[in-house]
Amino acid sequence: MPCLYFHPDAYTTQGRKVMGRHVAGESFLKGYLSHGKCDDLAIQVETNKHSNIFEQFLGECGKKLSYKTYDRFSTCTDQFYKGVVFYPGPGLAEWSKFRSFSGDNLWSICGVTHTISSHGAMDSIANLVSSPVQPWDALVCTSYAVKNSVEEMLSSQIDYLRHRLKATQFPLPQLPVIPLGIDTKKFAPPSLDEKRGVREILGIRTDEIACLFVGRLSFHAKANPCAMYKAIEEAATQSRKRVVLLECGWFYNSHIEESFAEARRLLCPSVRTIFVDGLDPKSAKAAWSAADIFCSLVDNIQETFGITPAEAMAAGLPVVVSDWNGYKDTVREGIDGFKVPTLAPASAPSQSLQCAYAAGQIDYDAYLGLTSLQISIDHRRLVQVL
Repeated sequence: MPCLYFHPDAYTTQGRKVMGRHVAGESFLKGYLSHGKCDDLAIQVETNKHSNIFEQFLGECGKKLSYKTYDRFSTCTDQFYKGVVFYPGPGLAEWSKFRSFSGDNLWSICGVTHTISSHGAMDSIANLVSSPVQPWDALVCTSYAVKNSVEEMLSSQIDYLRHRLKATQFPLPQLPVIPLGIDTKKFAPPSLDEKRGVREILGIRTDEIACLFVGRLSFHAKANPCAMYKAIEEAATQSRKRVVLLECGWFYNSHIEESFAEARRLLCPSVRTIFVDGLDPKSAKAAWSAADIFCSLVDNIQETFGITPAEAMAAGLPVVVSDWNGYKDTVREGIDGFKVPTLAPASAPSQSLQCAYAAGQIDYDAYLGLTSLQISIDHRRLVQVL
């Protein structure tokens, strides 16, 4: 019987500030409950309210399951479940300290990486070196880019402790690379009749090519849209095709929404744009069904895996993506679509921003935005593949 730490923020997509980790967490838990071989489960919760939410989650999944509930302080006693405990984040160091009160070998701890560029995430990973984690613990890395970054952080911390304290023993957890999964049935390609019907509802003509972006519409923390807008405009002009851009997502505030509208007006004036609320399941499904091409040109260091290209491939769409982090692992060049090269300057500008962020001179949003402005996408290649 496995044990799962359940906090609603890690497994639900309710609300308007949905991020990739919410989507991935919900997909993982629904997938586990649907396909897991265990008929019982232990869950660890912060409050009784979270237990009630878990019960509701089970009901929504139509799953009948026998489970036992523990609070987080149970990890300080030898009464806690002895098996494998899954935590939906990289904070194995904290939980290994709780475990050490009872015994390091009583249960294994498994965590997972999502965004690893924030202070909190980087500290959690660096602290693994000096915490009582064990080789029977694991931190799942969702892409090889993540694993390389995690190994670099661990190596730097080890070098520091060797120099500072003359330390020689550094037991570390396993770092398996396991990509995020999706419910492929949810994204099954539509029939031709279904596709025609959805396009008619959205007002997309039969002679128009629908290019789709799905995700948070955030220029500083997800993907700056300028490269996509310029390339779609140029590709439409060169090919003499009618093109419709479907932007399926959500804005955090009206300022960001206005910025996107201004960028479209300036950079792709001849391309018609249709906005679809990505947080409404029916609307999002319609966008997937209506599209001909999927395009996602992520340029942000907080993007570690990127689940939408996998969803696009499940929906039967060819993809055009930036050659970036997890996208490198999931998209096969010339088979699933195309990966457009990304370019970055030497390390000096990035180091300056890292120091400013570490010193508190800029906040996390500014750090992400300023870092992404250093990234360039090969415009000629992008236009060519579109």
